[in-house]
Amino acid sequence: MSSCANANLPDDVVIGAWELFYHAYQRVTLEGSEEAWQLAAIYYYFLSKGVKRRGKPSRILTQPIPVSMLTIIEAFDVSVMEVLDKTVRFIEIIHSRKIRRFLDYIRRIQESLAVSCIIFKKFVAVYCEIFTEIRTGTSNCPSSHELLTLLWTSFLVMKTRLPNDDLISNYQMMFSMLDHFYTEICSMKDGIVHHLNQKTTTKDTYDEFLLSRGSIDERVFIPSADNFNSIFRVTYEFQSSNALKRSLATGKEFIDAEFLNQIQNKQCLDKISLSQQKSGADRVSLAREHPRVPPAEFSLEIGSYPDDENASETNERLKRIIGNWELETSQLTKVCEQMSDNPMATLLLKRDVMTEKFEHKLSTELGEPSEHSVLNRYHHTLRLQLEQLFMVYIEKIIVAELKKKVREEDLLNVVRREDFLDSVFCFCVELILFCNNYLRPFPWSAWLCDIHPFHFHKVIDLMINHEKSLSRTMVQHFNRIEENVIDYYAWKEDSPLWPMLVRCPFSHFQEFGDDWNDKCELVWRVVNTYSPLKFTPVKKDQALRDELGRPLVPNNQSSRTLRIFLKRTLFTGARRMQELTDRVSMGVRAKSQCWSLFDYLLRNEPLIFMDRHLDQIILCAVYVILKINVSGTTFLDLMAHYRRQAKDAVFVYRNVTIFSEQLEENGKVSVNTKETVMERLEGPQKEKETVNLIRYYNLEFRDRIKYIIGHLDQASDEDLLGMPLPTSYGLLPVRVHLTDKLSIQMLPKTAHGTTKQEKIIANLEANGVSFELQPGHNVNTVAAD
Repeated sequence: MSSCANANLPDDVVIGAWELFYHAYQRVTLEGSEEAWQLAAIYYYFLSKGVKRRGKPSRILTQPIPVSMLTIIEAFDVSVMEVLDKTVRFIEIIHSRKIRRFLDYIRRIQESLAVSCIIFKKFVAVYCEIFTEIRTGTSNCPSSHELLTLLWTSFLVMKTRLPNDDLISNYQMMFSMLDHFYTEICSMKDGIVHHLNQKTTTKDTYDEFLLSRGSIDERVFIPSADNFNSIFRVTYEFQSSNALKRSLATGKEFIDAEFLNQIQNKQCLDKISLSQQKSGADRVSLAREHPRVPPAEFSLEIGSYPDDENASETNERLKRIIGNWELETSQLTKVCEQMSDNPMATLLLKRDVMTEKFEHKLSTELGEPSEHSVLNRYHHTLRLQLEQLFMVYIEKIIVAELKKKVREEDLLNVVRREDFLDSVFCFCVELILFCNNYLRPFPWSAWLCDIHPFHFHKVIDLMINHEKSLSRTMVQHFNRIEENVIDYYAWKEDSPLWPMLVRCPFSHFQEFGDDWNDKCELVWRVVNTYSPLKFTPVKKDQALRDELGRPLVPNNQSSRTLRIFLKRTLFTGARRMQELTDRVSMGVRAKSQCWSLFDYLLRNEPLIFMDRHLDQIILCAVYVILKINVSGTTFLDLMAHYRRQAKDAVFVYRNVTIFSEQLEENGKVSVNTKETVMERLEGPQKEKETVNLIRYYNLEFRDRIKYIIGHLDQASDEDLLGMPLPTSYGLLPVRVHLTDKLSIQMLPKTAHGTTKQEKIIANLEANGVSFELQPGHNVNTVAAD
């Protein structure tokens, strides 16, 4: 922090860079100087704000950096080459979607330094031959150090105008510039001495360029004024590379950079022109040997930094939601005072305890001992926002429920429940962190609030339904969280889902037919309000019935929760399976077999999902249907298609949980396919290990599906469940894969038969405004009757 203060870095840069450094520090072991890694995080933060995301790469940043990089390097006492070396490694650790653009940008900066390093060595030799040493300058005659600084800065300004940063062009420009200056100085033309002494113009031009490009100041090669006289010694051999490998403050050396060795061996010319020398055939051959692997998405585990416009927009939206809310004059205080048992004390106690825990957690995990540091002040600001947002949401929920004529006793029982208040607070934590661009990977907020993600996802509908001011990006953030819960966290062994399944199994619920889009007892947001897809059901099956022919319709709170969760799981599974089967070019019957198998496993074999990812079961189900239909697609081919639609494909493939006893070579234990959920929960705990997906398929999945797979293979088309077909809904288009190599993207249809323009025109005509062209009027004239 002291180094950042010495470099006059803004607070937002310090916080963002520290966040990046902390996540990288958690992910890998950062070898070497910690100051160098911190400086690499700062440099990466500048690049993340300025490097273009799309289009042709630019030579300058879209957002200039606030402080010169050389000033920051000097404050951290790190060498230039160590900064560049650590920055390249830091980019690979972060592994963002712009990794190739970042590396290209750093490569161009390195190439520019390599050229300048060699040019400056020749420049010093020519300079010493032309000019004599003048140690102290006057108003009419600059000193040797001032003159060399002016000439080299002028060369750097002209170097920025060159279209190609190659060695030959820079040599020619350097000799031309020295010849021009030497001729003009010797001739003493009118005004030349005056213009030569105006050093600020050239310096300001170059300083502005450095900030706009985020490059390293190449005046670093110029020796200090105290040691400048050494370049005029006959026996002295100037080494310009020493300025790059030594720190500016204490002179510490860094000799491990590969790029520095290339400069010393004078191989930078080959490095720069390497791509230009290769023919088209050589480039194709090189691309085949080293294929370009698409970079992974910028994971939430290491942070996410959106554009400044999006970040400021969400932050302003959050401020509008909170507004000028005050507890003393709020509607919540008035409503609570009118209740027979005022719950305000419970709400305030929960608010104070959880916000204190939130602030302490942020400060301790980032290792900030000082109470007056920049980060701690920022955390206190987040706490104040969180306190207000929590009470605002509680007020909206209570007021809305009272308008629905809910009994006061029932409402008080809900408001005083610990799991409900913890879930509401968890939602507010996620919203505060997202709007302030201070993300934590889910379920960080759930563990903070001591609540299971399965409980938290149940209140997402309630919270979004009571706040209409949430932006689309905010809702999408909670959509992703809910999808993570459905994919993985709800199926963990400690999830509250399993005791509920003991009391009310999924098999008790009837097939979802025409009611895919109904709102049930709660707001069915995933399908109706915010989801880009809706389901067009293929067929509607008859309801399940008991021995007397009565339909099995559970009617308690657990059954309603399970019914909504089952519907969302089926929706998510159908969307994933539809896209995957389209990629592998499955037919209609094969798709129906996949969907029938998945639906059967979800309703009758829920233990197959315990401690596993939803996509792991989908991949195995699709693969086994491919095998029974004699398809040539291998498991590796299927995974290659899956990687194109999922960002966590590596985790899904390599982390499948099984019991350790299934891996024993001697006395291998067979899979107990008759085990129930209650037996698994009440039985002794067994050791578990993780294997890859192919091994899990061979060890367990095939044994669990032996009974059903034979029926699916022999079943007629009428007996199979048709996979629900997604149609365009909402603002997001749906991608349809015609084959494994061709896909089309349909534009969404409007929800109404007429467009907005047609509605406006119809409304104006209904109010007496005519759009018919009158004789003698201009075409753009609108006449009113």
